[in-house]
Amino acid sequence: MNNKLTLKQDSKLALNKSQNLISITNKILNDKLDLLDDSWIQKLWNWADEFNIDDLFMNDEYMDIGLPREKKKLLSLETLSLENYNITYIPKELFNLNKLMYLNLSNNKISKIPTSIKNL
Repeated sequence: MNNKLTLKQDSKLALNKSQNLISITNKILNDKLDLLDDSWIQKLWNWADEFNIDDLFMNDEYMDIGLPREKKKLLSLETLSLENYNITYIPKELFNLNKLMYLNLSNNKISKIPTSIKNL
């Protein structure tokens, strides 16, 4: 009787580990597929060009200002200040920056925040 109980617990543990591994694998694969389709990045750069947003640079307060035109830098961006660019709208592609933790859009002419902001 004790052997059956141990076998059931081992089976449940193995099943949980398998499910976790499958879940992690699916997330990795989906993330890689998203990175392969980088048309959203080009749309984001086009938007930045439309509003004359500078390429990324650091100011005195160590805040990233502007939008990097290099894919690797863009995808690793954690802080971003787009203050004073007279931006009138925010493209949904901006919210694909999944490492972004701080976004400053003050002193612009934005009247509507897209619902895709929840992706941050």
